[in-house]
Amino acid sequence: MKKYFVFRHDQRVQPTHPQHPPQSPEATACEITRVALSEYLPMGFYTACEADSPKATFEGLKTPAICTVELDDARVDLWHNEVMPIVEGMSSLSDAIDQARNMVSDSLDDLMSAAENCEAFADHDFGENVDVDSGFSYIEAPSLGDFCQRVCELFDVKYLAYAEQD
Repeated sequence: MKKYFVFRHDQRVQPTHPQHPPQSPEATACEITRVALSEYLPMGFYTACEADSPKATFEGLKTPAICTVELDDARVDLWHNEVMPIVEGMSSLSDAIDQARNMVSDSLDDLMSAAENCEAFADHDFGENVDVDSGFSYIEAPSLGDFCQRVCELFDVKYLAYAEQD
């Protein structure tokens, strides 16, 4: 099992360092960190290095690591073959809920606009009994907090107290 330090670079500056090869342990450590921290910065803002490597020392001089992640080949495979499909499914469900909410809200706006343009119904409030937000308050994506906690447990993600939080 190898320990990786994960570094997050300044969000105000466009990332200039090369990204890790896809599905490499370093790229996987960065992906796990993004999910565990519920961050959605582009991958180019993250760098991961083996904890005992000279590169980790060099990166640590520039910015403190935000966490450590422990990986071996089995955990890398677990992430890509089993956990990432769950991450993608949760994202897809959340997007679908947002799209549905927006579609209902837009349809209600269209209805109310049409009614305002019709003298016979200009005084009728078609939206009186329609509360889009409360209608969707019962339809939420699965608990992200519980999922992130489980990811931290599975991959031994340890937050580093001295890391700068933006």
